[in-house]
Amino acid sequence: MAAAPIRRPGPALAALTAALTAVLAVVLAAAGPPASAAPAPDEPAAVAVGREGSRAALVRIEVTAITTIVHLDHSTGALHVIDGRYQIRQGQATGVVTAGDGVVATLHRELAVDVDRVVVPAANRLFVERFGATLEAGQDARGRTRALEPHLDVHLQDCYVQRVDHCFTVPQMQYDVVLLTDPPRRVRALLVNDPQAPTDVALLRIGGASMPTAALSADGAVPADAELLGFDADVPDDPAQQSGWRPVSVPVGVDGTALSAAPEADLAGALDRGLTGGPVVDPSTGAVLGLADLDRAGGGTGVVGADAVRSALDDAGVEVGSSPFDVAFRGGLTLLGDGDAAAATRQLELAGDYFDSALAAEHARTAAAAADAAPGGPAAAAEDGGAALWPWLAAGGALLLALALLWASLRRSRRRRPEPGGSWSPPAVPAPLGAGPPDGPAPPARTTAVPPVPVPSARHAAAPVPVGAGAAETEIRPPQRPPGRPSVPPGRPSLAPGAPDAYCVQCGHPRARSGHYCGRCGSPVGT
Repeated sequence: MAAAPIRRPGPALAALTAALTAVLAVVLAAAGPPASAAPAPDEPAAVAVGREGSRAALVRIEVTAITTIVHLDHSTGALHVIDGRYQIRQGQATGVVTAGDGVVATLHRELAVDVDRVVVPAANRLFVERFGATLEAGQDARGRTRALEPHLDVHLQDCYVQRVDHCFTVPQMQYDVVLLTDPPRRVRALLVNDPQAPTDVALLRIGGASMPTAALSADGAVPADAELLGFDADVPDDPAQQSGWRPVSVPVGVDGTALSAAPEADLAGALDRGLTGGPVVDPSTGAVLGLADLDRAGGGTGVVGADAVRSALDDAGVEVGSSPFDVAFRGGLTLLGDGDAAAATRQLELAGDYFDSALAAEHARTAAAAADAAPGGPAAAAEDGGAALWPWLAAGGALLLALALLWASLRRSRRRRPEPGGSWSPPAVPAPLGAGPPDGPAPPARTTAVPPVPVPSARHAAAPVPVGAGAAETEIRPPQRPPGRPSVPPGRPSLAPGAPDAYCVQCGHPRARSGHYCGRCGSPVGT
């Protein structure tokens, strides 16, 4: 018995095998050797939630005087009027937002008109530019000086003291508030209340939907050790340096209305550079205890308590309360301290959507880095030798490609396969003409199931069935062949001498040795 032929794998099977091999290689390469246990990521530093909330609410106030100065000269009997309009930078202060709709609390000392810082520079510029005076301290002097021309010096000194019969000045104060955003943003503010004394609480409105706010402490809750927050420098003009512009912190002591600090802190110098009006806070809660003050004339430092701030807000009808930014920002810092860096990142990013705080952005980056380094995070998985995402994507793509090739190959093979016409057996090889029966016993004939008789059609019309007298069975004859068509196709021998045709006379399909009907068209072929 001849051995069955070995079937070679088709191209689709070969492609599938190659793809699966590539998938296995990529996955093994991505997995890599087992790495040793990585050290636990460093825990983020503890954050004082209340203190950070007060830092986010800090603003810097720039005070500018749009000054009109008028000199009246009637020494000759004729009135001679000379005026000038100048923009004089008076000073700077720190404020803290106390209401979510953008109300800033500070001290009136820096907002009130200061003659030495507004009138004197304006008079110097007027006499240099309009009178041609020469000043002893230089032509750009901002402080009190003398004019080298005696007749001009008399009028210059009158302008310093504001003798209205010779010289008077009309300043218009302008307040610009710099927000601690990323990058810092400058907005114009309006004075809400009507403070008079330098230590009165001044309220500036800048407007906003959800700004960071600082909470005021309860009456009488004043710790011995506190912290002064604020800005002691202007925002840099270079945008590349603005990301480092942050508030400073000075440890201070509070004793009633007195404010003190260590000698090396130079508290008076810090207040003069812009910390005046800044909040003095409780380091543990971040609650505002009061606003810092500097009396330049006496050189003393003090603090205006939170009760005065609360009273000014009540008199102006300003409602104090937490904003949506406060809830998201402080909640994110709390989650970060609890170790839930992923949830903290979402909360801090939500706070940045309410208000683009630079501090919220910094803490959000810290939380995101902690979440990446946490067990199971992307950074930790990469350090532990875990597979990245791209090898699995490549492996899945290769597998899908292999399956697509296999599916296409199966469709092509299904199209090429002949239509089934019943049971089929390979045609028997006819013996050569004139040859006798083969030696030995003949192999048993292969039985083939006889299909049902097909329904007669115009093409396959049934032949008349003769019925003889006393006939016990009916003989079914094949249909009449077309005239001139041989019973056996040329070149196709019969199965054996005297045996029925080996091919169907209707369609030429090879038939089984013992079949009575054609396996393709179903035509009867006789017995």
